[in-house]
Amino acid sequence: MSQIDENVVLHARALWIAKNNLSKMRFIYDKLGYSIHQSGDEGKLVPSQEFALAFFLRSFSYLFASLSCLDEYLYSPCRDLLRTTYEMIYKGFFFSLRQDKAIDAYIKIQTGDEKALEVPIRTIINELYQDQINTMHHKFYTKICPYSHADLIGANLNYRFFESEYKDCLQLIISAEYGFFAMIHFSLKKYFDEQLLKELDSIVQEMQPYNPNVPIFYPNKVNN
Repeated sequence: MSQIDENVVLHARALWIAKNNLSKMRFIYDKLGYSIHQSGDEGKLVPSQEFALAFFLRSFSYLFASLSCLDEYLYSPCRDLLRTTYEMIYKGFFFSLRQDKAIDAYIKIQTGDEKALEVPIRTIINELYQDQINTMHHKFYTKICPYSHADLIGANLNYRFFESEYKDCLQLIISAEYGFFAMIHFSLKKYFDEQLLKELDSIVQEMQPYNPNVPIFYPNKVNN
């Protein structure tokens, strides 16, 4: 098999993984809902857990749209959508660690404050990570930010197949999916039974070969 053929197979497999993960995300969301109901905690979740579930649910539409853009070789809009998905991941971790901030945001939401969840992402990254992991996430976030502004960056890359762009966007999508799996587990781990943990582990193992550069999403800051 030629190198070109191998790349086609690899991209096709990675694309299948990315699309299949969306159905698995739905399964985990529904299973978590059942687990929460069975525990008697329905309607009793703390704000950070409510936020995590809301971010997880909202991520379906953004990741689906990202994959739709990728199918049409729309790399700039794909990255634009992915920036929002990554911001939801970071915020999910942040509010789980900073319960005080989550409660404050929740109270503001009840009063109609539309900016209650607005926290600078770079501030969040500094709250979650330290050392090399901190640097990695700042670089990672910088990588997707330029495509979210009214600029010309990447404009000449759309509507055509560029292997490097296609591969990069696909890996960003799979990384985002992994990030959401990590975030929802971190925020609601008490509701993950053995079956759900096995499902989560199998998903991560399946993704790994197609996304070697996935960042470490779990917070590593000592004071956390």
